[in-house]
Amino acid sequence: MAVARQSEAVDAITDNEDRPDFHHTIEPLEVSGQLVTYMSEAFFPQLMAGDTPDLVAMETGITALLTRHEEQTVPTSRRRNPVV
Repeated sequence: MAVARQSEAVDAITDNEDRPDFHHTIEPLEVSGQLVTYMSEAFFPQLMAGDTPDLVAMETGITALLTRHEEQTVPTSRRRNPVV
């Protein structure tokens, strides 16, 4: 759900024909990522606190989903050279 919402927001940003500016690009991208961040910040500490077989199985799927999502939404150059 969180990944789908962010993907929809990214599509809306790229489909927007208005002149690109902070309001039409950075702001909606940042807001759209809040649910993905929340999900990650809630799940991964739970995994570290007690890695039950069910959590480990979920981790595999969630990690693969988040990796695919990042590859689709973050330009390759930003993944290789993150802004510090």
